[in-house]
This record gives sequence, structure tokens and C-alpha cells, in this order.
Amino acid sequence: MANPKRGANSCSNIMSMNGNYFPRKGKIDVEQSCLSKFPDFRESTKSDGNLTLLDGTFALSGLCPLNFSAAESILSITATDCWALLAPYMANVVCCPQFDATLVILIGHSSIYSQPLALNLTDAKHCLSDVEQVLEGQGASENLHEICSMYPSNLTEASCPIVDVKEMDSTVDSSRLLAACEKIDFVDECCNQVCQNPISDAAEKIALKNYSMASSNGDRVLAENSIMINDCKSIVLRWLASKLDPSSANRFLRGLSCCNINKVSE
Repeated sequence: MANPKRGANSCSNIMSMNGNYFPRKGKIDVEQSCLSKFPDFRESTKSDGNLTLLDGTFALSGLCPLNFSAAESILSITATDCWALLAPYMANVVCCPQFDATLVILIGHSSIYSQPLALNLTDAKHCLSDVEQVLEGQGASENLHEICSMYPSNLTEASCPIVDVKEMDSTVDSSRLLAACEKIDFVDECCNQVCQNPISDAAEKIALKNYSMASSNGDRVLAENSIMINDCKSIVLRWLASKLDPSSANRFLRGLSCCNINKVSE
């Protein structure tokens, strides 16, 4: 099925998160703006390389199947970016994109062992609560799910018909996705959607698995199922995160969120 070419526009300028325009040669400035985070105010709480929880106590459910140790460094970044005093004021720009990336990485890396790229609703409730507890214990704001409008249903498959890692491997163009997203160029991505286009193509392909109809009807199906395609994009992002180390996954996810923020700011 032929899809209209997305992101075909070429641009010589890209808007940074503070609303200023940088020339293309300013790639480093844009990247730093996208990935900037607050200074680690918790340095004084570290001892022998380990992070001491600020409040000293928190209780986890013990019912969340996610492997928190696989993304320990990312959780630390998120706690800093969602620092209690500033999170409500920097939610859309700093905290919430990082909180979302953390959840994507946690689910993605857990799928390496469990296979599903989504949680059932019961597990999602426990996991979202546990992640918030861990972050709050490291100084992050309370009720991040409210600040960032993140709910247990966001951690499930929603309406996407494919969530199994093996089925994803056999359905999507793995080499194209990894080549486009593994080492993201922030300026090129925001201008030309080098990574976003393959993600959208993969999401559409997964969504169409529910339909056994001629490709001539594909455009109509996609138009009628934009919600499903968006849900499948979340699955593709988790799949990509599972193929990268947590640091690389966090970088590409924050790069995509930076482009989305820039679109809103324009």
C-alpha cells in the first residue's frame, strides 16, 4: 500500500525548547536543550555510589512484573527531572517526557524475558504505583500520574492487535527501524522525521493485521482506525526500547518528544 510521504519538508532551522531558532549548524545546542535536566540535587544523599532514598521509607506492592534494576540509571534521571518543587511547572517540557520514556523502557526491557510488550490492567495499576513510589523516594513529585496524565491503561496494549515480541519481530521491518532510530540526529529528526516515519509505517502495518482486505481499502481502514494506529505506535516504541540499552533508548525517546514539543511551540 502506498502511503503519502510524511515529513518530506526540508528545513534549515529548528526551534529549540525555549522558543529560539537555531541554524542547522546549531545541532549540539538543540540536542542539549532536548536532553537538558536539572542539576542532580541529590548528590549529598549518595554514599559509596549508591543512592539513599530521601524519605527513607516507601512500600512497593511486590506484584509488578517489571524489572526496575534494568533501568536504574533512567529512574535516577527521571527523579531529577521530576523534582518535587519544579515538576508541576516543567511538566510538559521536562518531567512528563522523561516519565513516559521511563515507562516505555521498563516495559520494553521486561519484554525481553516475558515476551508481551504490554501489561494487563491489573499489573499496570501495581506497576504505575510502584514506579511512582520509587521516584518519590528519590525526590520526585507526588502523583506524577496526575501531573502527566498517565494512567494504568497507558501501560496496556489498548487497541493494538499485536503485543508479542516474536510476532513483532516477524511483522515489522526490524533493520529499517533500528537503523533509523538507534542513533537519532535531533535536528534531522525534527525536520525530516527519519525515525518517526518508520515507526508510523510499522504501527500502520500492525494495525492492518486485524483486516484481511485488499490494499486498495487500506487507506480507508487506516483513516477509520487512527486510535488503533496511535496505540500501536506505543507498542513499536516499547519494542525499539527493548532492542537498545536503556541510555540509548532514553535518548531516542527524548528526541522524539523534543520534536513534538517543538511542533506545539511553533
